[in-house]
Amino acid sequence: MADVFDYIKTFEIPLELLKELRDDLVKQEVNLQRHTWSSQDKPGSYSIITGDISEHSFYCLAPQELSVKVSSYCVSLIHEVYSNLSLHFSTTLRYNVYPESTGMGDHWDSIYEIFDGTLKGVPVISTVGLLNKPKEGGELIFTEPGGESRTVLTEEGTFVMFPSTFIYSHKVSPVVSGRRDSFVFWSF
Repeated sequence: MADVFDYIKTFEIPLELLKELRDDLVKQEVNLQRHTWSSQDKPGSYSIITGDISEHSFYCLAPQELSVKVSSYCVSLIHEVYSNLSLHFSTTLRYNVYPESTGMGDHWDSIYEIFDGTLKGVPVISTVGLLNKPKEGGELIFTEPGGESRTVLTEEGTFVMFPSTFIYSHKVSPVVSGRRDSFVFWSF
């Protein structure tokens, strides 16, 4: 029997695409906003948070053309692994930036804000990419329902894809030294 960690798949970002993402993030830094949290009982919440919500990261959206390029590449790889998976849309890629002393509390991806009334669906696959790794901290940690935890996405220039369900509770540990630059998007 497979365990939940078997469904977290890691892939490499091609060097040319990695450079394009890093260069774009430099341009987009003027657009960074402090990430805010919503509670699990509030309609339109970003995610269900069970950890410390005082740790704030920053985020901004990538340009649509680059977003489509990256999500198309990533989704093509997950389709090679799961040929029966039917994904028709991905959200705009979002950069997440974690300066020192910031992280993201434990949550699972119950995303409401990606649906605008016209666009409808349920996130099926979450994608997280690591553009720049901090010197210390900033690990992406998954905890399965039985309590076992694993750190994934440990190398710069890689991304993980995993099911967007309550079984895949995850967090980003606080950055101790340096800065963590990453991207996320959801597909359905």
